[in-house]
Amino acid sequence: MLWDPVRDQVTGLNASGFYSEWDANAMHNILDEQRERVRELKLQKTRKPLPQVLIVIDDFADNGMLHNSTGAPTSLFIRGRHFGCNTWLSSQKLTAIALVCRVNFQFMCVWRMRNAKEIAAVMEELRALADMKTLYTMYNMAIEDEDYSFWYVLLTAKKSEMFHIRFDKLMTFD
Repeated sequence: MLWDPVRDQVTGLNASGFYSEWDANAMHNILDEQRERVRELKLQKTRKPLPQVLIVIDDFADNGMLHNSTGAPTSLFIRGRHFGCNTWLSSQKLTAIALVCRVNFQFMCVWRMRNAKEIAAVMEELRALADMKTLYTMYNMAIEDEDYSFWYVLLTAKKSEMFHIRFDKLMTFD
């Protein structure tokens, strides 16, 4: 029911699938097919854009595959991007995600957190980008801006363009 709007949007695509539990065989098939399609295009030396795949892993924090550096999400973050496989990972617990995945994040969307340890974990994760006081201030500004607001951190941007309130407002700091 929650994913119905997404399901409606992807009905026109060549292929899509929804799984309520992790299906390793289906994942391997998707990745093998994508790898082969990209390999064929590269051999043809075509200028066509490479086909893209989006894997969305939603709230698997209770699944051990997120915790270790040899799980399937780790492979998606490390090798998948080389053949047009994009991965979106949502979790209510940042520290449940393997470090090797976290260092390959392109962006983070951070909603209001109710656990001081999780807030501290996010701040620690971003500590190389700004001092802790500034990070806490930006986080609070973003989540308090309006109902359901979030802090968007674009980790691939220049530092001056990295922090946002939702996708709408750029946050700057000294």
